Amino acid sequence: MTTIATTTAGSRAFAECTRDRHIALDGEEGAVLSRRISVTDELGRCHYRDREVITDKVWAKKVFQIHNADVFAAALALNVGCEVAEDVNADGDLYTYAETRDARLLIDVNGHTLEFPWPEQATYWQRAAFSVPIPVEALRSGLNEVILRSADATEWYVLIEDSLWPNRSARSIDAGRTWDDEHLGPSGSHDGEYMLRLQLEGHPPQGTIVSPSIDLATLLSGARVGAPLALHDLTLDAEAETPEGTAIALEIRYGSTPSYEPFRWTGWLSGFGEEALSEGEPRFAQWRATLRTSSPQSTPRLTAVTLRAEVEAERAADAQAYDVLVDDTPTIARSSYPFAYQSYDEPRVHIARERWQLDEVVAGAADELTGLARLADWTRHQWEDGWNMRSGLRGGELRYCPPWDGLVIRELASRDLSLGMCTHYATVFVQAATALGFIARHNVIHAHCVAEVWVNDWQKWVMFDPGCDTDDDRKGTYHLERHGVPLSTLEAHQAWIDNDLEGLAMVPVLDDGVGPDARFALDTWLRHFERFCITLREDDLTSLSPGEPEHGWGSYHFDGYLWWEDAQTPKLVCFTRTTDREADLCWGVNQVAVHLLATDDPHALGVTLDTMTPNLDWLEIQMDDGAWRETSQEFVWRLRPGENRLAVRSVNRFGRSGPVASLTLVAP
Repeated sequence: MTTIATTTAGSRAFAECTRDRHIALDGEEGAVLSRRISVTDELGRCHYRDREVITDKVWAKKVFQIHNADVFAAALALNVGCEVAEDVNADGDLYTYAETRDARLLIDVNGHTLEFPWPEQATYWQRAAFSVPIPVEALRSGLNEVILRSADATEWYVLIEDSLWPNRSARSIDAGRTWDDEHLGPSGSHDGEYMLRLQLEGHPPQGTIVSPSIDLATLLSGARVGAPLALHDLTLDAEAETPEGTAIALEIRYGSTPSYEPFRWTGWLSGFGEEALSEGEPRFAQWRATLRTSSPQSTPRLTAVTLRAEVEAERAADAQAYDVLVDDTPTIARSSYPFAYQSYDEPRVHIARERWQLDEVVAGAADELTGLARLADWTRHQWEDGWNMRSGLRGGELRYCPPWDGLVIRELASRDLSLGMCTHYATVFVQAATALGFIARHNVIHAHCVAEVWVNDWQKWVMFDPGCDTDDDRKGTYHLERHGVPLSTLEAHQAWIDNDLEGLAMVPVLDDGVGPDARFALDTWLRHFERFCITLREDDLTSLSPGEPEHGWGSYHFDGYLWWEDAQTPKLVCFTRTTDREADLCWGVNQVAVHLLATDDPHALGVTLDTMTPNLDWLEIQMDDGAWRETSQEFVWRLRPGENRLAVRSVNRFGRSGPVASLTLVAP
């Protein structure tokens, strides 16, 4: 019997683990519970017209359920409007309001009255929601009552998301004497929750962190080729600090495939052998740690996890006999957050591809990047006056802001019936790319919306801006490159944060007929990337829900986006999903990882392929200089003495091939 072990220790190693939003990395130490608790009953799935009008007579009440009020600090995310703000003038990042008269909103928190004066100016991000500090002594464990009322006759507005539960929002039309939780809004037609959110500075009750899949066969061999084994036991040990009232629970699961598959992996277990595999022999394992606390002021700290396996080793020495000359195979980065990919079976995807004649748009493109640049340019030429700046009809003849449905947007905007600005250009571009078999998504940045596409040729996410230019004579679009390498939105953000323009270029350069257009100078234009989020779905052609009914008319308020945070980009009070883990934004798709296993025959290796290819049709391989042919996930690689080359790739149902992964080794 042989004991093998691997230890995950420190923030660098823990950064490779997936984790929920309640886990944070603590400097160089390891993992702790985050210092943020979000209390909310809605996602912001509402229209800007779905609003309550608040006056000195009409009050709005929101009740928050707080598990434990022993927190460090608290703030109300106040997404409100005010009649003072009707004709807003933008001056750079500052929004100056039409009137400067005194307007005060009174906020009663469990009987403690706070005042919120409407500001004369506000930044772009403040307009998403104002942060109103709440004294922690005003809060209590259990139900907390927050009442909004105007200090005078000024009208204030708060949005409403319709729902039947949990009935924690109510309206009073008689200055608080009686309350009605079923007839919200001026016409009494809404039944739901006011879009008010409470952020507490304190540790949540629990959070979970999960290791990457661990290949026990290569852990045993210590080489690129794994050694066959019989697994007899798995144990976990943790190095941790657990102050009073805190705890850490460790669990394992194991399976016969490189990543989790139902029926080929066990469920999460407290010990080995509690559940047998229904298919295959266990070779891969994962650990999961759940951090818990009974007090928002305390957190456990996990600094190391060691997984030990008792195995019966087979041919470990044989596994080390292969000399790997070239290994161009990926370790697939995994996001902590599920992403909803567009299904090939959705008829509207094929309607878009045919109706828009997308194959003709990209025909003859030298590579994917060139084809996508053409697609961005095609998108910008589908309609004009999308911002309705010349016509003066904001929202077109119908005064309408379409949701993220490209088929609807193109029909309406091209007839000047609706708004068709940056968010709508991004939508049509994303869904056109999706219809061609790419993986694409929206990005919300500073007062703008762009798109990102996974480009197989570069094996990375690349940002495209198909709606940056309001000049209908030019209709400019661009992407960013550094020394010829296309950039993601995260890389554009980092360039702005670091003020690093070395080798950076806008492709193509947008000119005004004389030279480069000063509006797009990178030292100022990159400011749009100072804060951003990604969407966690691309399947809007199947369903517009969940999401905002309209996008871009005002500040984004849907709470289903994932926002980036770093030391220079702190969390916004109004959103609950944030991450500082790069793989959560830049995970890998369409790639193929290759796992090798020694056999009884030194001229034969067992191969197991792993991929995360949405709408996967088949996997294919190329041996040496032979033809590409379809293969199963597991097969035997027959070797000849000397050099042997294996190349693999995936093909999705749209007919698009993923990036090629290859390795060359010398067989004895």
